[in-house]
Amino acid sequence: MEEVADWLPRYSVDALVGRGSMGAVYRGEQPGLRRLVAIKLLPASLAADRAFIARFEREAELLASLQHPGIVAVHASGQTGAGHPYFVMEYVDGGDLAGRLRSGLSAEEALDLAIQVAEALRYAHGCGVVHRDIKPSNILVTSDGRAKLADFGLARTLDGDAAKLTRSGLAMGTPGYMAPEQFCGLADHRSDIYALGALLYEMLTGEPPLGAFASPSKHQNPSCPPSDAHLDPVVLRALQPRPELRYQQAVEMGDALKRVRASLGRWRRFSRRAVVCLAGGGTVAAMAAGWRWRQRERRVSATSAVPASKDPTVLLGLDGAHEAAEFAARKGGWMGIEILNADGTRSHGDIAPGTAPPSEHFEITRIDFSQSEEARSLIPADLVRILRYPKFRAISLANASECLDEEAARALGSQFYLETLDLSGTNLSERWLKHLIPSERTCKLRVLLLRGVPLGEAGVSSLRQFGLSRLDLTDTGISPGLFASMRNLGGLICLDIGTTAGGAVDAYFRHALDECPDLQALGIAGTLQPQSFEGVESLVRCGCVMLEGMIVTPSMTSLLSKMPNLRSLCFYRCIVQHEAWRNLAGSPELRSLAVLDTQVFPGENKALSEIRQLARIVADQGSRSALLGAQSWFARSGRRLEFRILTEREKLSGTMWKCNNMY
Repeated sequence: MEEVADWLPRYSVDALVGRGSMGAVYRGEQPGLRRLVAIKLLPASLAADRAFIARFEREAELLASLQHPGIVAVHASGQTGAGHPYFVMEYVDGGDLAGRLRSGLSAEEALDLAIQVAEALRYAHGCGVVHRDIKPSNILVTSDGRAKLADFGLARTLDGDAAKLTRSGLAMGTPGYMAPEQFCGLADHRSDIYALGALLYEMLTGEPPLGAFASPSKHQNPSCPPSDAHLDPVVLRALQPRPELRYQQAVEMGDALKRVRASLGRWRRFSRRAVVCLAGGGTVAAMAAGWRWRQRERRVSATSAVPASKDPTVLLGLDGAHEAAEFAARKGGWMGIEILNADGTRSHGDIAPGTAPPSEHFEITRIDFSQSEEARSLIPADLVRILRYPKFRAISLANASECLDEEAARALGSQFYLETLDLSGTNLSERWLKHLIPSERTCKLRVLLLRGVPLGEAGVSSLRQFGLSRLDLTDTGISPGLFASMRNLGGLICLDIGTTAGGAVDAYFRHALDECPDLQALGIAGTLQPQSFEGVESLVRCGCVMLEGMIVTPSMTSLLSKMPNLRSLCFYRCIVQHEAWRNLAGSPELRSLAVLDTQVFPGENKALSEIRQLARIVADQGSRSALLGAQSWFARSGRRLEFRILTEREKLSGTMWKCNNMY
């Protein structure tokens, strides 16, 4: 702190208030004006990187150009005597929304904050700026409840100038709040609307919308007050996977939220009138008041509901959805669907193996054969029949070991809307990968999971032609030389590499560090020398790390604690040395820790309680008893700890991306 104060003699710097991928933020006082300010300083590790300096300076320029009460104001910028760029912002005294979420929000508070953020986005979008990283830690809240949008480090302008600062097609954002198109390196103002929908969902339910999520009013979370069902259409429309089905402008979503707020106020007034009428014997008057309110509310809901798409191909009841769903359910498939309701709105649902599909029109968005025993008997002819349905967006064939042949691989490649494909543990031949290579007329794969599929020169030759955002190559047997020949990994935001058999993975890890500087999730399986782990702290955007089958040393956790954005850490089948736990206390953002098939001694609980931001521990039955004591240590310091026990099925089905979402 003294060193920072020496760098900034014009300000009285007294505290570190936050740290992120693009720098640290300090609180200070501007003596001449006697006002508190927040000073964002690019760290020494990045001050020599011209690309980061350009992004840092662009953030300051963008913020300075946006003059709005819902956006943090910039007062000045400059460079310290030591060469560190900085800029000075207004100081917001109430902390960020992430802290508010930990203490809980009422539905009314969530609604008010969402309306304020929508208004700030309306202004930013009107100025041609897309934020691209809307999340709780980037929303500051004043002590009197006013929301202010902050951290424009990933923002871009709609004129395309920001493309000069990043590689073409690079996915930017935070998983859990990123719109589907962001995983393909695409983003416009509607991506911010999706993120605002995810933010509002989390404010209402306590959890971001991951996987097949329920509508907010039906989400079960005892730590959150129940959400009003009138908010469901607004949230679900904002979270539509396809941008054209969302609100097209932030002002539209803001207006819809204001209508809901007004209708809730009318309901409260009606409730009071009804109580008075009933108390005076006016039952008919109370019923009439209720009828008038419901009629008005139907009109309000209709204006904020999700409209039916103008694209005629959406009516998937006419193109084989029922037939495909019925046959796939008999073969052990779990399906996620979107139902087209009679009033033009859409709702999400699931079809479990052995159950009949609904009678309404619907589209199948995903199918998963990894969770049922029946799927092991799936044969290529069955898969080809299912794939006659043309609009799957996600397919998991994991562990359906005999489901593929070359014809089935061609059928997978013909799925134009397909973005996520899990072929882990299947009989895929590396020669068939060529049928999956994306082109203008075939699938648009962004996520490809090949865990346990043997790959050699032919497979790697095909993989070099993909532009993926997530890739799982664990237990594929790719040699270090072949892996080093893959120079198309720069767009990855999530990578799984290594071998669960315990082989050395040092060469793979070093190549991943060199080729994938923008990783946001990393899974490593195998043995790794501690010195080879050096450099992991350079993954400044990485928020999730999973180590599998390793001996975790104190030097390794010391490096992990230097990762500025590490929020989720998983040890799976690891041996964690005693002092290694203590080093995690220095991690600035670590909020979730998973310990699976990893021995933990009761004495480690105190070390875990010293991790400042830790709020959740995920364990399996084997480590449950040892970790239960952590709750008492957290209680002593006045902190709440969420403790979750995974079932064996959840643990076995958890690939890296699922772990990132789950933990």
